[in-house]
Amino acid sequence: MVHTLLLLQRTRLVMCTYFAIKILRKCSFIIRLVFIYNYRIIPESPRWLISKSRKKEALKIIRKAATVNRRQAPDDISSITDVTEAAQHGSMLHVFKSPVLLGRWLILCFNW
Repeated sequence: MVHTLLLLQRTRLVMCTYFAIKILRKCSFIIRLVFIYNYRIIPESPRWLISKSRKKEALKIIRKAATVNRRQAPDDISSITDVTEAAQHGSMLHVFKSPVLLGRWLILCFNW
């Protein structure tokens, strides 16, 4: 009797696990579809566009974001370009010099 009850509980657990995995697979598929759909809607990063010398597109995205946030957009992109050009002079050593970045890097290495 006890052996039969344990066997039924084990079978029920296996079945629940099986169905949970099936549901998670379907959910992950739906999430991937949503991501692929939104990939075409979400604009590129203005910082990335500026680094690739696509300044007109970056300015267009910045103006759209300013309109949505009810802010005034800059007239030209030269003030933004100066900041990004100054930020490009970095190396991997900067990660190890900053305690905050070092901590984040270690967490990423551990999680990966």
